[in-house]
Amino acid sequence: MQSSEKQKVARQAQAILGLHIDGVQSLEKGLSNQNYLLRCADRRYVFKRYPRTLPKSSLLAQDSLAKFGITSHLLGYDVDKQVAIFDYVPADDNPPNEITDQLLSRLLLIHQFDSHHTTLLDWRTPLLSACARTKGHMWAEQLIDKLSSLPADLAFCHNDLVLDNLLLSDSGVQFIDFEYACLNDLYFDLAALVISFELDLSAGERLLTRYYRLKCKQLPEHALAKLASFCCVYLILSIAWYEQQGAKQKAAPLYPWLERWRLNAAQSLC
Repeated sequence: MQSSEKQKVARQAQAILGLHIDGVQSLEKGLSNQNYLLRCADRRYVFKRYPRTLPKSSLLAQDSLAKFGITSHLLGYDVDKQVAIFDYVPADDNPPNEITDQLLSRLLLIHQFDSHHTTLLDWRTPLLSACARTKGHMWAEQLIDKLSSLPADLAFCHNDLVLDNLLLSDSGVQFIDFEYACLNDLYFDLAALVISFELDLSAGERLLTRYYRLKCKQLPEHALAKLASFCCVYLILSIAWYEQQGAKQKAAPLYPWLERWRLNAAQSLC
């Protein structure tokens, strides 16, 4: 990163925090945002610059969730400059390698959080657009029709549960990068976990059983069919997004998983 860019980040951070910034380091993770590690005396912070509108409501919800010890606090933001600063979460270099009950319990806290967020994630429009480019428009409509026929499970969702957004800290699993968080069907988050941890259909069913046990609710009969359909939705959207970002190396491994979950979902569409 050029010195002028470091100076710009330091100036913006100082204006928000009111503290002198001793150092700025670019963080490589993250395709949609510019991320930097700030050093200030004996503390560290994460500075994020958003390419479009700053997702204020989602970030304020993240700050509220931080009181449960499952994510980092929002320390300040500038809507006009589209930047925000968060506490730095010391964590292992590697993400979690399994979906523990702690991870699911913390995800459940997110799903049960009353954020007063009224925005509903529109996954249908980009799904139709992505499938139209691959002549799969009819399949997209089938997925939408199938999911529309099943009971909705609306909740406040993270909506971007890739492994890079799950950290292992001394206090347990931490969720980061809440910029897409809003109302959605909670099966979207569960599907993201299934894909991120490369679970097959049987493992996906066990995940559902554990999640509903933690909710103290009975597993619905339609749960597995709904999960299979949302896995297809999540994979199609992920592949399209990675390819639009020029990250074909991240999209390529998802195609075999899409075919597997397409077969799983096809059984439920019959």
